[in-house]
Amino acid sequence: MASKPALLATGAALAAAAWYYLRYRRKTAPKPPPKPQPKKRQLCACGCGRVASMRCGRCKTARYATRECQASHARAHAPVCYFDSGVQAMDAGEPRKAAKLFETSIAKADKLPPEERVKRRSAAYLAMGRARQMAKDYDAALAAYAAGVTSAKAANVPADAVECMVGAANVVRAIDGAAAAVELFAAAAARADEAIASGGARRGPGALPGAEATRLVAARASAWANQATSMLATPGSDARRAKSLLKRALDARIAMANYYPESSEAKRQLATSRANYGLVLRLTGDPAAEAMIRAAEADAAAIGEAGAGIMQALKRNSANLGKAPAPPGTCPICLENFGDASVEAGCGHRFCRECLRTWLKRSNRYAGA
Repeated sequence: MASKPALLATGAALAAAAWYYLRYRRKTAPKPPPKPQPKKRQLCACGCGRVASMRCGRCKTARYATRECQASHARAHAPVCYFDSGVQAMDAGEPRKAAKLFETSIAKADKLPPEERVKRRSAAYLAMGRARQMAKDYDAALAAYAAGVTSAKAANVPADAVECMVGAANVVRAIDGAAAAVELFAAAAARADEAIASGGARRGPGALPGAEATRLVAARASAWANQATSMLATPGSDARRAKSLLKRALDARIAMANYYPESSEAKRQLATSRANYGLVLRLTGDPAAEAMIRAAEADAAAIGEAGAGIMQALKRNSANLGKAPAPPGTCPICLENFGDASVEAGCGHRFCRECLRTWLKRSNRYAGA
């Protein structure tokens, strides 16, 4: 039988071991892996309340429990289905296909109730205008934007109307030059100001929903920024006025980026605004220009691939700062009116065929054009 001192020593050792475990080992022990969370079940889009087990074959977003549910919901889903498919085609770089899908979405919306119909058509016309513009089908883009403004008025969605006006002004700038688009951008900004003053950015009765008010503020900032850049591209324009507009657009986009810190689009627009504002500061000799351009470069570097285009545009615009652009209808190389033979390059600019041929030879990139 163990002696009393031995028992006391053993008890003390056990107590010390228990204290050590409770004090150190239990805290550093690896935590058990989290239990897998069950997947959230999606309900049928037709509203029957059953769990969905199949999805729409075109848009891949709407889910249904049975084929009967899908058939019963076909009329209501068709405009959304074609619209979502058009958005997916735009993301895939197929603007012509997207435009046809948006056009079908507009046709399918005729079967909806009047209030929902005008809202669907308003958004679809805006998207179709952008698709036509991306495909460089400018006449069709202008027609879509004009129809979008009309539909947006009927649907009381001023953000769509302003975005359509900005899109149409961009098309006019691509066709007739920056000088022709300045007043159109100003009209879009004035329309946004009017909508905001009449309830687009206030709370209470008569106010627009929060998302619509946010879109309206963003559309106004876009109109300001485009108006300013068009003014800067127009010889003899007021650089101070352009600077003021860019500052207002920058302030609006800073607020948007702070309100939506996770939005990549808000970050992209902020980087673009800082780059444009930095350039106009440099043009007017403001000492804060370099700090603003460095901030734009940091913003562009933080958003990955989307920022690469901003960096390229910043370098290109910095090199062309203060240079007068070629007037509309003239060759950017010889600055003369286009002759009988002109050619459109892959970038979308038009040159005299002989000028382009000579330039390509000199740059050692002649390919028999």
